[in-house]
Amino acid sequence: MARKPGGPTAELPLPSASEQAEIRTAEERHHARRKPVQARTAPKDASLALGPTYNNLEGFSARLLDALGSASQAFVDAELLRLTYVLKSDVLGFETRLNAALAFIEAVRPVNEVEAVLAVQAAATHAVSMSKLSTLVSVSTITQAESAANIATKLQRTLLSQMETLNRLRRGGQQNVRVEHVHVHAGGQAIVGAVSHDGGGAGVEPEKQEQGHAIQTRSIAHAPSAPLWGKDPLGLAVPVASGP
Repeated sequence: MARKPGGPTAELPLPSASEQAEIRTAEERHHARRKPVQARTAPKDASLALGPTYNNLEGFSARLLDALGSASQAFVDAELLRLTYVLKSDVLGFETRLNAALAFIEAVRPVNEVEAVLAVQAAATHAVSMSKLSTLVSVSTITQAESAANIATKLQRTLLSQMETLNRLRRGGQQNVRVEHVHVHAGGQAIVGAVSHDGGGAGVEPEKQEQGHAIQTRSIAHAPSAPLWGKDPLGLAVPVASGP
């Protein structure tokens, strides 16, 4: 966290020339980044009211709709209400937690309500998992520590699963596999090319054939069959599965 002039850093030496150059670069990158939407909170009856940090409510609503990738104000209101309920349990100031979560969601750049739901869930999961991790420093028994650590670990795995689900959704369910290295033994054959796997089969795009070497390119396609058996150079039987 940056400190104000005259604080504990006042006695420290000034940045070196190289450090000043890094600071200028960081400042340029900071100003070039897209600024996430921020909200201001105020108590209203028994609840909290969310509003803009500037005098333009319609512009604020438009930014929230854009941040969640939706054209539905009802959807945005409902998701923010759910997010608010989760974030209230944290130890940080609520407005700080809310704006941090909004920055997380907007960084995902959802393009529809489905992606927005995953982004909101991921932001909430991250907040709760960090809250559980913070309790580890205040627990008094091993049982309490194990319980908090177990819950935090499960939440972090859930967060990874949510992000992977979002990535699969954006890829359309396809999975690409790229072959980087090919090893050829004497008398053997190797496939040289870009291999892709779309979940239903495999194909190889022929690229080249090196004359004078036992390297050939050919097209292959996946067909379900029983595992094949061959021998490695040491004469040991090695199963070679034909499945993906």
